[in-house]
Order: sequence, then C-alpha cells, then structure tokens
Amino acid sequence: MARLFNAILAEEPFEYNKEIYPSEKVPVIIHNPEEETRKIGLMNWGFKTNYSTKLLINARSETVEQKPTFKESFFNRRLIVPFTDYFEWKGPKGNKTKYRFSVEEDKPYAFAGIYNKFKIENQTQWRFSLITTEPNQKAAEIHNRMPAILTDKAIEVWLKPEASTSSLKDLLRPFPGNLSYHPEGPEQLKL
Repeated sequence: MARLFNAILAEEPFEYNKEIYPSEKVPVIIHNPEEETRKIGLMNWGFKTNYSTKLLINARSETVEQKPTFKESFFNRRLIVPFTDYFEWKGPKGNKTKYRFSVEEDKPYAFAGIYNKFKIENQTQWRFSLITTEPNQKAAEIHNRMPAILTDKAIEVWLKPEASTSSLKDLLRPFPGNLSYHPEGPEQLKL
C-alpha cells in the first residue's frame, strides 16, 4: 500500500480485516502538509454526530460542500481509502443478495473520503466518511449509488490541500472505468 500510493506508515505496522464494516478501523491515506508527505494510518469509518444515533458512513457528492456536517472536512480534510473490492446489496428486505464489485483496471485506485475529529465518551477520535455519487452504467444494475472512485492523477488532486472546489467536484463523478460484479456465496446471501 505504501509503495502503490507513495506514502509512509504513520504508526507501527497494523492488521485489519479482509472485509471492513462501518465503525471499524480502516487503513486510510492522508496528506500531511507540515511534512509534505502522505501517511497511512487507521481511522474509524463513520462520522459520529450529536444529532444522529446512526453513523454517517457516506456523504453525497452533490451536496458534500454545502452540508454543515461535511463542508469543513471537504475543504480541509480529504483522504483516500485504498480498496480491492466493495459490496452492494440488492433485493427485498429479508432476502437481499450481496454483490462484490471489482475494478478491472490494474492501477492504484481508492475511494474519495473526508475526515474530522469527534468527541466520543470523553475521547477525541478521528473518523471518516466515504463520498458517494451517481452510479455508472454497471453499478446501476445493482444499486442507485456508488462510491466515488479515484485513480492516478485524480488521487493527486484530491489530496492536494490547495485544490479548487471545481476541480474536486469534477472528480466526484460516476467511475468511468470498467467494473465487474458477482454475487457472493450462498452462505452470505441473506440480510
């Protein structure tokens, strides 16, 4: 991960689960402007606010720069979340099928995200949310949203502290590359 994304570890080497769920610690990459480096560290997935009991795991690309919960993070604290696959569910409640999505290009790619500091049970925690966008044609077959996926130069722009609002918003589009998906095994199909 460090080699692919030109980053250094912010802490000791770590382990994480192969499949990651909201609220769990996830490897993320941020730009550290003081040292002009990218750092990899663990951060909890999901903003925890005073006005909601639910974690805010996603921010919509269409309004991320306007919503009070996400606005400041969008302008000042962006990160990327490296991934190999992601999952979506489809079907009626109680009988949903889990689908695994994969990017077919052989490049480094990552989800666009934002992060912020939250006071939780008298402790300060850094937490992140992913940014979602309209689905591309393939993703739309299963779900009405998809994560904003960045590759190559898009990652550079997204992590650049001085990037303009318009250049950032231009990155939060349906993924233009090729995606494939397939249902997971029968033991994981029901939700």
